Formats: sequence, structure tokens, C-alpha cells
Amino acid sequence: CGRDGAASPAPMAEARIMKMTSVGAAREAAPSRPQEVNLTERMRELKAETATREVGEMFEYRIAHPVSIERNRSALVPIVAGEIDGEAVALYNKAVRSQNPLAAVRLKNSTGLTLEGGPLTVLQGNSYAGDALMETLKPGEERYITYAVDLGLHVHTHIGTKTEAVDRVVINRGVVRMHRAVIETQAYTLDNKTPRSRQVIIDHPYHAEWKLLNEEKPIEITDAYLRFETEAPGLKTTTFTVREMRDSWETMMVSSLTPDQIAVFAGRNYLSDKTRQRLEEIVALKSEISAIDRELKAVMKGRDQIFKDQKRLRENLQGLGQTAEEKDLRSRYVKELDEQENRLEKLAEREKGLEREREAKQKELDGLMAELEQDVSIPS
Repeated sequence: CGRDGAASPAPMAEARIMKMTSVGAAREAAPSRPQEVNLTERMRELKAETATREVGEMFEYRIAHPVSIERNRSALVPIVAGEIDGEAVALYNKAVRSQNPLAAVRLKNSTGLTLEGGPLTVLQGNSYAGDALMETLKPGEERYITYAVDLGLHVHTHIGTKTEAVDRVVINRGVVRMHRAVIETQAYTLDNKTPRSRQVIIDHPYHAEWKLLNEEKPIEITDAYLRFETEAPGLKTTTFTVREMRDSWETMMVSSLTPDQIAVFAGRNYLSDKTRQRLEEIVALKSEISAIDRELKAVMKGRDQIFKDQKRLRENLQGLGQTAEEKDLRSRYVKELDEQENRLEKLAEREKGLEREREAKQKELDGLMAELEQDVSIPS
């Protein structure tokens, strides 16, 4: 079956496309007299009664009438001939070319037939404009066909970021989360150096989680881009700006909040009255627990010092003899050791008491933090 086709030039604002392939084309057996012809007009006059049929992932053309070719002759058989919808545009994609858009044709297959992919020749007026490659185009499908760099249109981009004030504070499970809106802007400055106006298609990077703030809505959304359409008048500079908003969250632990921070948050209306009261209780408990920890540290330090003194006294006792003076010294050392043992017992009791007190206050603190919840929106 045949899979080649020919399409007549598409009606466009400034450009025409000619796609032409042949079946059974060969040299003529007898030379013919050369004639000047208008290729565009001859293409428009062609009629072809053809149908396509899908064959799995492939398709085939079926010509509705038989074609007879004389011996030693050749013929160009039109399989697909007809006008197709199209429009000349400038397609800008910063990742492809940062300073200039590509000259393109927005092509829609309005033939009702499947068009096989292949090379295209683009004519602007009666002049050659460029070549392109087109993939297979299904009936009703639209595609942008790029064929050259549009050097008459210069593009400059500028990216800006603005962080808004906190507009929401969420506290849950001991974590404070503060939300801010971040406004991302990208300005596309279009400097048209030619007198002819351009329809410009801008491929702007698409972030699914960002919110578009523009009143102008994209004409198309792809997996990677938001596609906007704007006009660049001749010999003028215009700017098209895309504004988007993304979320930014700042987090901190409730346990790390200081009294000064709580006062600042309350002054900015980040906290409800109930939350502020609960946070003040939490900070007070934290202060009490810190005081207990300091006292425990002092108790352990005192105990360690007693152990060092006892070690020194025992070493001194081992070196004493049986003289009267040494006996008096031994009695004094033994008395000191006895007093130190009494102090150690008191320190041990104090340490146990502090640990019980700390455990009770920590349990109370954990309960307050577990119950602490809020979701407050801050008025602008």
C-alpha cells in the first residue's frame, strides 16, 4: 500500500507550506517541451479522491479511481491534495534559544486524512523561507512546525522574586509552621525590529504546584510548559509578564521558642490568645526544668569532687605509721571520710528528688505541647 502523500500550500498569514511526494516518478521516455508553470496554482487545482485506513500502528492510502500509465512514460500521482489550516507565528522557548524565537507555522490537519511525516518546504510569498521536518499528523491534530530562526525579533527575559509577609501560622505536634507566599515573575521583552507584526507563542516553564496570577490564560498547557500567545507590533518593544505564586514554609520547634520570640509572634498576631497563654506556660515549665538540670549538674559535680577527696585521703592513710602524730592524723582523716560519706548520702537523696521532680515537670510539659494546636490566618 502507498504511504506517501502530497498537500497543497496551507493558507497562512505570511507563510505557505508545500509538502509533496510522488509515486512512480521516473524519467520521461521522450523529452517534453519545458513550460513555465505557477506551482502554487497548479497545486491548488489538483484533485485527489483518497481515503486512509488505520492498520494497527500504521495507516494506508487508498485511491478511489484507477490510474493508467502508458508504456515508457511516468506520472506524478496526487495521493493527498488540498488546503490545510495554518498560521505563521514566532515560537519562543528560552531553553532552545534565549535571544530569538523560531519562525514557525501553527499547522492544523484539516484534511480529514492522516498526513505522513516527512520534509517540508516553506515559502513566504514566492520566496524560499526554510525547510522543516514534520511528524505524522492525525486528522484534527495541531502542531507547531519550526523552520528557521526569527532574527528580526529579539527577546530579553528578566526573573524577579518577592517574598510576602507571613499569612498563616500552624502549630501541631510541637512544630510551628509559618506560611509565606512567594511571587515569581518572569518578564519577556519583545523587541520587533521589523515593520511586520508578529504573533508570538511563549513557552513558559510549567510548575504544577504553582498558582498562575495572570489574567491572560495560557492557550495550551503541556507537561513542561504553559503556552501563551501575544502580539509584537512592528518596530515596537513590548513586554509580556508571567506572574506565579508558590508556597514557602518556615518551621521551628515549639521547644526552641524563647519568651522574646513569643512576644514578637503575639505582637504580629501570629498566635491566638489561648495559644499565647499555653506557650507562656510551656516556656515557664522549660525554665523550671532548666533550673532543675543546672542543680542536678551541680549535685553531680559536688559528688565527683567528694570522690576525688576520698581517693586522696585513702592514699594518705596508707602512708601513715604508728607514731602519736600519725595516729592523730589518721583519726582526722577517718573523721573527714565519715563526713564525706554523710554528704554523699544527702547528695544521692537530693539527686533522686530532683530527678523525680524533673520527670513530673517533663511529663506536664509533654502534655501541654501535645495539646497545643492552632491554624491561624493572618489578615493582610
